[in-house]
Amino acid sequence: MVLFIDRLINKIVTFLILIIFFLSLYSLYNMLPINEQIDKSLIVEESKTIIDNKYNNKNIIGFLTIYNTVINYPVMQGKNNTEYLYLNYKNEYSSSGSIFLDYRNDKQLKDDFSIIYGHNMSYKAMFSELKYYKNKSYFNTHNKGELIIGKDKYDINIILYKEVSSTDDIPYNLYLYKNKRNKKIYKYLMNKKGNIKKILLLSTCKSGYKNKRVILLCELNKI
Repeated sequence: MVLFIDRLINKIVTFLILIIFFLSLYSLYNMLPINEQIDKSLIVEESKTIIDNKYNNKNIIGFLTIYNTVINYPVMQGKNNTEYLYLNYKNEYSSSGSIFLDYRNDKQLKDDFSIIYGHNMSYKAMFSELKYYKNKSYFNTHNKGELIIGKDKYDINIILYKEVSSTDDIPYNLYLYKNKRNKKIYKYLMNKKGNIKKILLLSTCKSGYKNKRVILLCELNKI
């Protein structure tokens, strides 16, 4: 009888230890700041109209989609280029921040040259996939998209993948070459003469490099 009770106690203790172990694992999983669960929640599937109505955020100016990628997000514009580095489209703290238009650009996209920024996350979210465009095969199968700004819609045609410095004036200083800016940018990035009537740059950081940036040169055509 004593032996039976000892065995029963051992089984109960083992069972309790296993329960504690699995509960600890579950708690650790839920505490991770970046994981697959969070990753999936970042993939926004709502249209700009739904987001406007639901969150009533005046800083939501549009919606960006690059077909066959995770890039399917509202576009924000803050009072500077740091406001939405760590705020999502609900104006809540988020380590992944938001996709946002340069504060110097016209929010109705009246400029002929505009820049949209996003974080290069370590998982598939925000602008993490921009680095894949270095691969020619990936580039050729993911080079179309759509940008909604207000009531206007634009087709996106991605023309070029390029790595540049964050200190480069031509792609990032919006106050230079205002009259012939697009020609200058085209020549600088494409290394040949040419012009695009309406340019959009998608820009993100390059992992492991403080001042390196990955950009996609895009042509916008109003639908």
